[in-house]
Amino acid sequence: MKRWIEDNRPRATGKALIEAIKEAWAAVPTEMLRNCARSMKQRVEAVIAAGGDFIGNYTPGVYLAKY
Repeated sequence: MKRWIEDNRPRATGKALIEAIKEAWAAVPTEMLRNCARSMKQRVEAVIAAGGDFIGNYTPGVYLAKY
């Protein structure tokens, strides 16, 4: 999100920043959001299993960092 705003709306402040954030959210692929939602239970279970520690880009079968 931050990178998208920096690349597409550099130096946005105030109302322009709010619009840039809205545009950034609109640019997120729907499938990425679906994948995040589908994997949420597994992510929460991994965090619990890790005792609350960092789990990295844990998503079985999907590498979200590329989005």
